[in-house]
Amino acid sequence: MVENLAEKDEYIDKEHAEVLKKLVKSQSTKERVRLFGKVMDTYWVDGVVSLIPELGDAGVSIVATTYLLVEWKNMWLKFMDMLKIVWYQSADMLVWAIPLLWDISDFFFKSNKRSAKIFENHFEKLKKEALAKWVSSNDIAKIETKNKAFLDAINNHLDDKKTKA
Repeated sequence: MVENLAEKDEYIDKEHAEVLKKLVKSQSTKERVRLFGKVMDTYWVDGVVSLIPELGDAGVSIVATTYLLVEWKNMWLKFMDMLKIVWYQSADMLVWAIPLLWDISDFFFKSNKRSAKIFENHFEKLKKEALAKWVSSNDIAKIETKNKAFLDAINNHLDDKKTKA
């Protein structure tokens, strides 16, 4: 990967580097949120913890909402996306006031997976924007598989260009 960047000196300018960094960070965020949604909803951690009387569902929803809002900020999502995330989590939390219904809703509503889908959709939009700015699909594929090493290569390349200038 580093060799590719060195060969494409004219290709990696500040704008491209910023687009690539944004993709790398967004990919990491998307994967963390996807894993969070899977653990909470697929393995029913959300539903099981919510069975703790009084505190369970409200506590889980508050923690989940807080976490997702931090990740929302990391991924540059739109305000409307944030409102959807808060809505999903709030709907999940508000249903807890109705006994039995909230237990059932935790196993079927899957608010965390719905929120993760927002992050996935946004990442797909970022990929399209990157392609429109002439970032190669090969580089995007590498980001999706090995984003940390790619970010280091971008930073090293930019540092090298800065010291040469």
